[in-house]
Amino acid sequence: MIASGSCGENLEWVLTGENGNYTLTVSGTGNMNDYTVSSKAPWGGYRSSIQTVKINFDVTSIGSYEMENK
Repeated sequence: MIASGSCGENLEWVLTGENGNYTLTVSGTGNMNDYTVSSKAPWGGYRSSIQTVKINFDVTSIGSYEMENK
């Protein structure tokens, strides 16, 4: 595991992998937090190395600016 944390009331994210080939997995139930350009997603610092995104079936909405490139 590279990093992990919360991204919603009942959601958690985990970043796994190696050598810049990371997988972002979001699991739990409910809605993801919305992020803004100034309040980036907690995995934002790794975004250029994220090659795969897995979102659990019980995630009911994906927030704004989840993978923003700015």
